[in-house]
Amino acid sequence: VDIISFGSPCQDLSVAGKQAGLSGEKSKLFLEAVRIIREMRLKTNGEYPKYIIWENVAGAFSSHKGE
Repeated sequence: VDIISFGSPCQDLSVAGKQAGLSGEKSKLFLEAVRIIREMRLKTNGEYPKYIIWENVAGAFSSHKGE
């Protein structure tokens, strides 16, 4: 697997939502994807996946003060 592409619910990250950040209830899918990616990297000595694409709202990096 060279590329993993995923999206996750935006309600906790959107400026129109609650802005709870990654600790919000709806952000669990993002954290699960990160867990899977870490596991893949551990089992392949960091070789795979080579690329990760995460689709979400523009406010994902600024919600909850970037946390």
